[in-house]
Amino acid sequence: MLFRIVRCCIILAVLLVLFAGRESRAAGFDQAPSLAALVRSGDLPPAHERLPTTPLLVRAIQRPGRYGGVWRMGMRGNRDHALIIRTMGYENLVRWDPLWARVIPNIAASVTPNEEYTRYRFRLRPGMRWSDGEPFTARDILFWYEDVLMNPDLTKSPPEWLTAGGRPVSVEVVDEFCLDFVFDKPYGLFLRRLAHPLGAEPTSYPMHYLSQFMPRYNPDVEALCKKEGVADWTALFAKKFGAVGNYDDPSRFRNPDLPTLHPWVQDTGYTEKSTELTAHRNPYYWKVDALGRQLPYIDELHFAITDQTGLERMAAAGEIDMQNRHIAEEGNRRLLEKHMADGGYHFFRTLPSRSSTYTVCLNMTHRDPVLRKIFDELDFRRALSHGIDRAALIAMQQQPEILQPYQVAPRPESPFYRERMATQYLEYDPALAGSLLDDLGLARNPETSIRMLPDGSPLAFEVLCQTPYLPLLKPIVQGWRELGLDVTVRVVSRSEEYALKDTNRHDALFVGAEGGLDVLLENQFYLPSNIEAVYGVAWVLWQTDHDNPMAMRPPPRVMEQLNLYDDLKSTGSPAEQTRIMNAILDIAEEQFYAIGLFLREHGYGLVRNNFHNVPELMPYGWSYPTPAPTNPSQYYTIPPVQN
Repeated sequence: MLFRIVRCCIILAVLLVLFAGRESRAAGFDQAPSLAALVRSGDLPPAHERLPTTPLLVRAIQRPGRYGGVWRMGMRGNRDHALIIRTMGYENLVRWDPLWARVIPNIAASVTPNEEYTRYRFRLRPGMRWSDGEPFTARDILFWYEDVLMNPDLTKSPPEWLTAGGRPVSVEVVDEFCLDFVFDKPYGLFLRRLAHPLGAEPTSYPMHYLSQFMPRYNPDVEALCKKEGVADWTALFAKKFGAVGNYDDPSRFRNPDLPTLHPWVQDTGYTEKSTELTAHRNPYYWKVDALGRQLPYIDELHFAITDQTGLERMAAAGEIDMQNRHIAEEGNRRLLEKHMADGGYHFFRTLPSRSSTYTVCLNMTHRDPVLRKIFDELDFRRALSHGIDRAALIAMQQQPEILQPYQVAPRPESPFYRERMATQYLEYDPALAGSLLDDLGLARNPETSIRMLPDGSPLAFEVLCQTPYLPLLKPIVQGWRELGLDVTVRVVSRSEEYALKDTNRHDALFVGAEGGLDVLLENQFYLPSNIEAVYGVAWVLWQTDHDNPMAMRPPPRVMEQLNLYDDLKSTGSPAEQTRIMNAILDIAEEQFYAIGLFLREHGYGLVRNNFHNVPELMPYGWSYPTPAPTNPSQYYTIPPVQN
C-alpha cells in the first residue's frame, strides 16, 4: 500500500504543475465558434470586452482542447444538486488547487491576510461580468453582506464559518475592485473555509438582479409579489434565489434566470418535477487557456435525472461521458468492466477522502429520551460494533483486496492518523457484544428473545439507508437481531433521508463517513460541527439557535470539543492547528460517535475514451468537490468516428 500511496503522490505532484493557474494578460482572445457567430451578428460583444483585464489562465492537463460537444451525466433523483456544484458550480473567491494542498486565488485575483489573520484583502478582476453581461464588482459582495447576511428578514444568524469569537465577519469596500473581510478575532482557517463549496455565498448574489425583489430598492415590490403569487418580499426572494445562506440546497438551482459566474449557465431549473437538466456555455466566463482561448471548451452539459438503476444502465451503455458520483459504487464495478469495450469508456482512479467507507450513526440526540439514553451509552455502541462481521462484509465486495476493517478515523495517509482510533472495537465478538448489552440491563424477553427497555417494551429502532447500500446493511442488521435487538431497515430516497435527518426524526443512519483526509474541515464525525453530524443533529441546531425547539445543549465533553475548535479556527499556525485538532480527536476517540466498517484504498470514476483532459488520478471528497478543482472547463470531447 505504501508504494501505491507514493505513486499517487508523484502523479498528483505532476498534475499540480500542469494545473497551475495564473493571470493572463494576452492582447487578443479567441472564443468558441458559436460565440464568434454571435459577435459577427452583433448579438454579443467581442471577446476582449467580455473578459476581465486579467482573466484566469488555466493550463490543460494533456493538451489544449477543442471547442464543441456535450458532457452527459446522470443525477440520482431531485436532490442531487451536489453534482451541479461539483461540475459547474464551484467558483468561489478562492479555491483548492488540484493537489488539495493549498488554497489559490480564483474569482479574486489575489488575497492577502494580515499577520493576525483578522483582515483579508481581496482584489477582484476589473472587467469581470455576470453571465448576463452585467459587471461583477465589490458592490455585489457588499450587497450580499449588508442586504442578505446581515438582514434579519433573510438571515436569522450568520453561519458558523463566517464568524470568529462568536461575532460575524464585517465587509469593508476599499474601491470598486478591492474589499476587506474583517474579523474581531484571529481566524486562521478562513481561507480554507472559503475554498469549501459552501464558501460560494459571497459571490452568489448579483445585486442588479436580486435587488428588484427587495423593498429597499424596489418600491413596487408588493405588486411584484402579487404577480408572482407569494405572500411577501422574503417569499419572493426565496422563490427567485433559493435557500438563502445554504448553497447545499437544491432550491439554489431552481431559477435558470439567476445570473452566475459559472462556466455553464442552466437552460432549465432543477425542481422536484425535473426529468432533465441542461446548461450552455457562459459567454462571459472569465478563464482562458494558454493560447488565450476563452473557456469552457465544451458547449453543453446534459444531466439525465433518473434512479440508481437508470444511472447504472446509462453508464454501462456508454451514455455517461465522465462521472464518478453514484456511478463508481463498489457493486457496479464488475458490470462496468463487462461493458467497458462496448461502452467505449475506461476508469480513472480516485483517492477517497472518506474515512470508513460506510458508518452506522445512532441518534444520540433522539427526541425519545429512552432511546436517547441508550444510544448515548458508549458500551451500547461498542456492543453494536463487536456485533459486525467485517471480514464477511469485505468478502462480499467486488474488490476485497483494497479494503480493510476500519473505524471512523483519519486515513493512514493523513498526518492525523491514529492507529487506536482506527482499530478499536473492530473484533467480531458476539459473546462480548451480548455481555455488554447484558451489563447495560437490557435483558431478553424469555418468550421473544428480544431485549427489553426498562418498561418491558422491546428495544426497537430502525436504520435509514438508501437503496444502493441495502445489500451491505442487511447482514449488519441481521447480526444485531441475533443479539436480541429489534432492528429494522427503512429504505428511503435521498430527499427523504435529508428531510428526516435535518429535522432530527431518525433513529439511526447508514451513511458514508468523511474526514479521512481533510480532518480540519470534514470533521463532522469527530465533533458535531455541522448538520451532517447525524449522531448529534440537535447539538448542531443548538449552536446556531439556542431557542430552536429541536435543539439540545451539548454535554460537557462535546462542548469542550466545540470550544477547542473555536481555538483552532483562530490560529494561523499549522503546528498549533495540528495540536488542537489532535486534542479534539482525543475526545472523539473516547466518545466513539460513529461505528465504522472498512477503509477503501482507492476508488474510481468513469470517462469515455473520446473525453479528454481528465486526470488519471484525483482526490475524491466534498471539501474538495470532485472533480471541480481539476477545472472541468478545460475538459473537451472529440466526436466518435462514424463507420
